[in-house]
Amino acid sequence: HEEALYSTYGLGYDSVSNDYKILQIDNDEGDGDDLRSRNKILALKSSSWRKIDKHPRVFGSSMRREDSLAFIRGSFHWIGKDNLNKYFMVLFNISNEVYGEMSLPDGICNISNMKYITRGVSVIEGMLYAYSTCINVEGSTFKLWVMKDYGVKESWTELFTIQERDIYYNIMPKYMFADGEMLFMYMNKRFSRGFRTSKGPFELFPPYARFLQGFVYSESLISPKLLV
Repeated sequence: HEEALYSTYGLGYDSVSNDYKILQIDNDEGDGDDLRSRNKILALKSSSWRKIDKHPRVFGSSMRREDSLAFIRGSFHWIGKDNLNKYFMVLFNISNEVYGEMSLPDGICNISNMKYITRGVSVIEGMLYAYSTCINVEGSTFKLWVMKDYGVKESWTELFTIQERDIYYNIMPKYMFADGEMLFMYMNKRFSRGFRTSKGPFELFPPYARFLQGFVYSESLISPKLLV
């Protein structure tokens, strides 16, 4: 068994088994430039990792080291691709351990003539979001969609587009303020991280840091200690 190139994780609460579970996606380099995935799951009560079959159609993923799996409605969500490089959303239900698929917004898949493209999904305020960052010689273009009716492809709605002459890599939505403004984390061309909103830079100290990271969490009435 070769070491994974990198791993992506997600944490979710399984209301059926009353247990917390962690899903691990190990991304390895396959033949050529493709990524192949092996998956593992950890239930807190069992305290041991268990290998699970991967999605039969997933040939690779668009996940990066800094990503985490989006969790909503009892399932983890991420973007995978098949052997024809067609992108789709992968679902994994942590209660019955069954995979599913969901369509992405058309605009996130039909992208061409770009030097660099990243795609991702996030859950913010109980809603599922999809986003893409495209870079060419003219600068960066970031687009954000929200799925207003979960599971209905036609409900994908583009919220806004951010176009900048500066190069911004790996833009990710992190938090929504009370007025609806969104906070994003990004990486600049010097590979330092920073925060901004759709209106402009979000001043923090330090303004840029190579290892800067940010997480949003919700307090829970379910204590992990009660499950051990």
